[in-house]
Amino acid sequence: MNKGRRTSKHEEQLTREALADVDAGDVIDHHVVQAWALSLVPSDPRQTPRRKTK
Repeated sequence: MNKGRRTSKHEEQLTREALADVDAGDVIDHHVVQAWALSLVPSDPRQTPRRKTK
């Protein structure tokens, strides 16, 4: 990470969108992601976690 680097307008927009997703509850549960990450072995692959649809 570059210290002192200014955040671009695009990065700021992405951050605002991500925070809006969190506020709306549009997230993937940490435990689901963790289980998926731990499954990344050739003998037991799992599908990439997805957000729950409302």
